[in-house]
Amino acid sequence: MLSSIWSSLAQSEWGVHLFKLGAFDDLLWQDQDLPVQTEHPLLTERLRAFSEPMEWMEPCSFEMGSDSLEAWDFESPVHTVELTTGFWVGRYVVTQQLYWSVMGATGDIAPEDRGALKPMVKVSWYEALMFCNRLSLITGRTPVYSLHGRVFDKERYDESPEPPSMIQWNQKANGYRLLTESEWEVVAGAFQNCIFSGSDDSDEVAWTIENSQNRLHNVGQKQANALGVFDMSGLVWEWCWDGYDSAYYKNSPVQNPQGAHASNQRVCRGGSFLGDSSNVRISLRGRAVFDTHWRNLGFRIACAE
Repeated sequence: MLSSIWSSLAQSEWGVHLFKLGAFDDLLWQDQDLPVQTEHPLLTERLRAFSEPMEWMEPCSFEMGSDSLEAWDFESPVHTVELTTGFWVGRYVVTQQLYWSVMGATGDIAPEDRGALKPMVKVSWYEALMFCNRLSLITGRTPVYSLHGRVFDKERYDESPEPPSMIQWNQKANGYRLLTESEWEVVAGAFQNCIFSGSDDSDEVAWTIENSQNRLHNVGQKQANALGVFDMSGLVWEWCWDGYDSAYYKNSPVQNPQGAHASNQRVCRGGSFLGDSSNVRISLRGRAVFDTHWRNLGFRIACAE
C-alpha cells in the first residue's frame, strides 16, 4: 500500500502537500505491512504523531477486581481503590515507530510482527522504563525512574544490573512512566461496567486468537472504550509498574496501591492476540518476570501533566 509508493510521493510537491494535510492517513492506519520508517522525515514524523495522543483520567474511586464465576482467586476480593491524582494515559500502546524514534532500534522482532503502527513487543520491563526516561528527556520532562540516585538508562543497567526493587519512582516528576495496575484497570473499565474494555463483545474491541489469525495487528483498529483508549483488551499484554503478588488484593491499600515492589514478577494486563477471549477480561491479572521478552507483550505510557 502506501509503503510501496512513498518514494514516488516524496519526489512530488503535490504528494508532500497532500501528505501534510493528512490525505493518506487512512491508508497508513490500514497498512499492516508498513515498515518502521527511518529515512523519510515527513513519514517518520507523521507516523510518530499517530502514536502520541493521550487521554485524561480524573482522580477517582472505583471497585477493583472481580468476584464473577469466571474470575480466578487472584482477581478477588473486590475492593475499593482511590486514585488521588489525575493522569494522562496513552490512547494506544507504544508503537514500533514511536519506540524507534526514541531508542533508535526495535530489537529482534520477528519479520511477521514488524510494522510501524504495530505495538512494540519483545520488550522487557526494564526496557520499558528506559524508554519512558529517554522520552522524558527528549521532550523536556523530568525522568521518573532512577537507580542509585541516577537516571535509569541502558548505561546504568549495563554497569550494574539490579532487581526491580532497586528502581526508584519519583512521583513528583512530570516524565513518562508505566501505569500502575490500579490505574490500568480503571482506564480499561472506563466506568462502563463491561466485561472487556469498551464492550461485552470481545470481537468489537479486542484482537484475540479467535479473530487475529495468529497475527499482530496495527493499534487502533478495534473500537475504543468510553475514554477513547484503544486495545486495552487483547492485542498485546501491557507491562505495569507493580510487582505481582497473587494475594495482594487481600491487603491492598485503599489509596494509590502500587503492588508488591520486592517481587521479580511484574504485573501485565489486558491479554493478547494469542489468547482466547476469556483472557482479555478487564479484571484478569497477568504477570511475567521482569526480563521477559514475549512476542505478545508491550506497554502503554502515562504522565502526570
